[in-house]
Amino acid sequence: MRQPINLNERVNNKTLDEGFDEFILYCKSRNLRPATIKHYNNAMLVIYKAIPPKTKIKDITNETVENFKIFMQRNTNENDVTMNTNLRSLRAILYYFMKLEYMDKFHIPEMKVDKKIIETYTDAELKLLLKKPDLKKCSFIDYREFVIVNFLLGTGCRLGTLINIKIKDLDFDNDLITYTHTKNRRPQLVPISFSLKKVLIEYLQYRKGNADDYLFCNAYGEKINGDTLKHNI
Repeated sequence: MRQPINLNERVNNKTLDEGFDEFILYCKSRNLRPATIKHYNNAMLVIYKAIPPKTKIKDITNETVENFKIFMQRNTNENDVTMNTNLRSLRAILYYFMKLEYMDKFHIPEMKVDKKIIETYTDAELKLLLKKPDLKKCSFIDYREFVIVNFLLGTGCRLGTLINIKIKDLDFDNDLITYTHTKNRRPQLVPISFSLKKVLIEYLQYRKGNADDYLFCNAYGEKINGDTLKHNI
C-alpha cells in the first residue's frame, strides 16, 4: 500500500542541488536572460566546492556562508570583485530558499573590499584605439573593431546590447539608434553623434547586409560572439 506524500519531510530533506535546479527553473519562468542563468551555473561550480551539493538546505546557516567566504579567500585565485560576485549569486539562491521557508532567514552582507582606482586610458592610448586602419591593407575584422571602439565611445552601451544591434536599428534621418536588447528589456533610443554617424555610414558601405542583419558581424556576415569580441578588443 502506497504511503501518502509527506510534504514536510520532502521540504526538510531537500538538498542544495535539488533546490538549485528549482531556482534555475524559477529564473527561466521569469524569462531571465540566458547569460544570467549561465552566470548562476558558473557560480555554483565554485559554491559546490565549499558546500557539497547534497547538503540539506535546512542545515545551511550563517556559519556556512562565512565558511564559504573563507574558502574563496584561501582556495581560489579570484580577486575581491569576483569573490563578491560569487557571494551575491549564493545570496540570491539562499534568499529564494528563505522566501519558500526551506531554511531559516538571516542577512548575508557582501565582503568588505578595498576599492581600487580604475585605470583609465591615456590620451595616447585613445588616439591609438581610434586611429583609422588603412582599408587597403587591413582585414575586415580590424576595420570592424575600429568601428566598434568608436561606437562604444559614442554610446557607452553594454556588450550584450552592442552585439544584438541590427542594421534596421539605425535611423540616420533622425540620428537615433534603437536598443532592442537591454538589461531591463525596455527599448531605448540613443542619439548618434555626427562623428559616429560618419563612421557608421562608411562602415555599412563595406559591411553591406540587409535590414534584419546584425550591424557588427564576423567575417562571414554572422552574429559575433561576445567573448571573441572582448578578446579582440
